[in-house]
Amino acid sequence: KDSPKPEPYLGLLYPIEDLRVYGYLSTSKVKLIAVLDDEEVKDAEMRAFFRRLHGLYVDTVSNPFHQPESELATCSKFQRQVDRLVDAGLF
Repeated sequence: KDSPKPEPYLGLLYPIEDLRVYGYLSTSKVKLIAVLDDEEVKDAEMRAFFRRLHGLYVDTVSNPFHQPESELATCSKFQRQVDRLVDAGLF
């Protein structure tokens, strides 16, 4: 019998004053954190945001020209795609 697949979305981890911290843990132990200063968002929206963000991460690190020791913040294409995701408000 197959065991259920673990849910990577961790939900709201911690509200701090005007901030809300959300988390995501992939099956390969990649940890993604989002800190929002907006009002509360729906879990379904945050799940979709993290799925898209994780997809961008996988695409970036799977690129054969990506330097594994480099910081993702220095990868301009990844940064542009994350900026677009955030600007579009897809969460």
